[in-house]
Amino acid sequence: GIRSFADAHACKELHRRSHRFALQNFQDVMNTEEFLLLPFSEVEELISSNQLNIASEEKVFLAVLSWVKHDIAERVQYIAKLLRHVRLPLMSRDFLMTAVDSETLVRESGECKELLLEAMKYHLLPEQRSALTSERTSERRPEGIKPYVFAVGGGSLFAIHSECECYNPRDDRWLPIAPMLFRRSRSGVTGLGKLLYVVGGYDGASDLATAECYNPQSNKWNTITPMGTKRSCLGICGFDGLIYVCGGYDGASCLSSMERYDPLTGVWSSCPAMAT
Repeated sequence: GIRSFADAHACKELHRRSHRFALQNFQDVMNTEEFLLLPFSEVEELISSNQLNIASEEKVFLAVLSWVKHDIAERVQYIAKLLRHVRLPLMSRDFLMTAVDSETLVRESGECKELLLEAMKYHLLPEQRSALTSERTSERRPEGIKPYVFAVGGGSLFAIHSECECYNPRDDRWLPIAPMLFRRSRSGVTGLGKLLYVVGGYDGASDLATAECYNPQSNKWNTITPMGTKRSCLGICGFDGLIYVCGGYDGASCLSSMERYDPLTGVWSSCPAMAT
């Protein structure tokens, strides 16, 4: 491919551009024959980069498996070295259990099993995550991703909306995006990782416990586990990989209670209530 041509002819600028293209378009590149033919050093350079543009770490794991299994006799020696660069703690627990733990290449490598254990500890001990931080627990930050402003739902005396818009400051334009799955106003909104979370609110008839998240890369909303308490006009923030909500109104009274959501496990947990 272009990258090999650049190396063969010592074209540093062409190599730099082809590498950047592969990072920005990795989900397409990983499905090509050229990717399967790359040497180990180039695969490692790609998947170790913090600039890798990928929807989820699950994709990186699958890319590693595809590359190793393309010539398993020669490449099995590299599985642990490559898996060090896959951010297993950021995968869903279901994927870790059904895809990673069941993979023979992982089970037969002591170092791979240690990496899987590290990821499971990160999932099972949310209170200790700050002590378990490493490169594998940090979100990748691809170049070219620009800040956006999202406006979601809302309403008036006459209607509650599910429609959403996105503002691109680079183009100075508002564009419609996929509507939420539920109509809601007075909801809590926060970003965490690469997703936008919308929690609680009011649908015109009652306050809500439902919640959903938006993936800008796929332009799709998905429901997440509802809160334990209905809340509108609530406080919300994303912190240290968790989403915290507090206070609000449940349709009868103002609240002092607080709960947090763990995106990795999909579980809401109660927290100590506020003083007022």
